[in-house]
Order: sequence, then C-alpha cells, then structure tokens
Amino acid sequence: MPRRSIHPIIFEDQLKFSLSDFKRYGWMSGVPQPRTLTWSRFGKVYASINVTILLDGDDTGGCLNLEYHYDGQVRSQVVDLEPVKSNLGKGIFWYMICPVTGDRCRDLLDGGGRFVSRKALIGALYQRQAMSKNTRSLNAFLDATAKYKLALDSYFKPHRKKYYREKPTLHTRRFLKLKSQMECVHNLPDLIRSGLS
Repeated sequence: MPRRSIHPIIFEDQLKFSLSDFKRYGWMSGVPQPRTLTWSRFGKVYASINVTILLDGDDTGGCLNLEYHYDGQVRSQVVDLEPVKSNLGKGIFWYMICPVTGDRCRDLLDGGGRFVSRKALIGALYQRQAMSKNTRSLNAFLDATAKYKLALDSYFKPHRKKYYREKPTLHTRRFLKLKSQMECVHNLPDLIRSGLS
C-alpha cells in the first residue's frame, strides 16, 4: 500500500468560489457581463479570475466562462450550470456541473490548474484532519476555554436574569454546564500528578 502524502491538499487553502457568492454580488441577473472575482490576504490581492455568466432566457441552463492565469499561462474553462426546481414549488436552485466528476455542486475549488468539485480532489483533507491528535485535543481545550469566557461575560452582564420562576434560565444552564466542564479540565493535572505518584 502506498504511503500517505506528507503534504496533502487542504480544502481551506484552495481558491474557492460558489454560486451563492455570485447571487450575493448580483451577478446572476442574466446579463452576460464579464466580471472579476479576486482573492486577497492581508489586503493584498494574490489571485483573480474573470467570470462571465451566460444564462438561458427560460432558465433551462447556462454556463460560466472562466479566464485566469495559471503558471504564467492564460487558461479558460467552461462550467455548465443546471437549474433545479425548489422543493417549495417557487423558484429554482442553480448548480454547477463539475468538469471532472459530472456531479452537481455549489462550490468549485482550484484543483491544479482547473476548478473542480471537492470529490475530484482525491486525498484532500480538511485542516482539522491534517492535525495530529494532540493538536486537535489542544484546540478543543482552547475552544472550550473561549466558550467559557464568553459564557462568563454573558452571565455577569448587568440586568441578566439568572432565574425565572425559581428555575435557571437557558443562559444560566449553559454557564453552569460549561463551568462544571472547565472544573473537570482544571482538575485534570492534579489527577495526572496523583496517578503518577
């Protein structure tokens, strides 16, 4: 059996766009107009892509024309769009058809020079899957600590009702539950020390 890659593809690190982004920007109006989608980090643009959305007038289909640079070469890609009627009977949902798998998808990711669905990126992992077990448990501890601090701030807000008809409110129950969990976590080093001696 081959060895697993030391440097796997991480989903969160890939360039990604979705149809919900285009709807939010108002690009799905049906007017074929080239637009530019950019990705930036710390205020600096590191990637851009020209997108032209072509929709049929009767909402029976359409396509995305993508133009971008990859390794110094200009590339173009056509992604088909497929409408699906809503289960509520009103309106339609648009899906992109992955050029590799042929599956419907809402998001496309950069897959080595062309945009594909998640299923086409074989061996790709989420950020959390690529972490070691110790790192995941440390992150879980830090997340629990952050939740506890937020609950603590919320619990001691002025005019916060802690009890209603002599029963703890939802905020109080959450706070008490997190407090008991944090007490168990803080007692853990003592239990480990007592077990070692």
